[in-house]
Amino acid sequence: MLSYIITNFQLERAKKVDNIIFFDSKNKLKIAQKLNKSINWRDQMEETQGSKTYQIFNAVTHGAGTGLAIAALVLLVIKGAASGSALEVVAFTIYGASLVILFLCSTLAHSLHFTKAVKVFRVFDHNGIFFLIAGTYTPYCLVALNNWLGWIVLAVIWICSILGIVLTSIYLPKWGKTPKLSTVLYVVLGWMILIVIYPLWNALHPVGFWLLVAGGVVYSVGALIYHFKFPFAHVVWHLFVLLAAMLMFFSVYLYVG
Repeated sequence: MLSYIITNFQLERAKKVDNIIFFDSKNKLKIAQKLNKSINWRDQMEETQGSKTYQIFNAVTHGAGTGLAIAALVLLVIKGAASGSALEVVAFTIYGASLVILFLCSTLAHSLHFTKAVKVFRVFDHNGIFFLIAGTYTPYCLVALNNWLGWIVLAVIWICSILGIVLTSIYLPKWGKTPKLSTVLYVVLGWMILIVIYPLWNALHPVGFWLLVAGGVVYSVGALIYHFKFPFAHVVWHLFVLLAAMLMFFSVYLYVG
């Protein structure tokens, strides 16, 4: 009996290398080395994503975010109530709730990764991104701008976010991955802020404005890093999301209203 078990990836590697018969030995060796490197990288990615340690790190990072988001929600509600404006109470509450929903759904999705419930919470996790995008726009459009342009932009953002939530809810369980249109919507909706960037510059304190911009940049850089799919990339992405959310929270809490 063999002292070890040949894995499916090893068999795949062996078959592909043996099929390279139209090259000289030097080229065959180079191609085989590249193929082995590619498959080893894929092996490492799949092993990492399927490990309990990986999911624990993901759950802990956004578990901490959930605690901070709950504290943020309380502070935002108090801020809105202190203003005496019903509009501010609503805007700040929606924003704070969107933070809690995003981090809580993400935490549960990773905590329940090895259970059947993960299918449901993975949908909630992805939909939480749309809710956070729309929720973050809400105080900037309703309180900081508080004009016809702010209301129009906010309406468009919420309509598109709801569309994204519907698409994700339908296709993620069916395909096992987020629809491409949803991914495009994440990016487009996030940077639609450029439409009102000049009015926001006039409405916000410079520090509040640059905290907002910094948050957007951190989100984008984090998404770019996650796109490379290296081991533990999702954990790094979580940390970038946490940092970006904190930057935008301080922008809203300290400089909006």
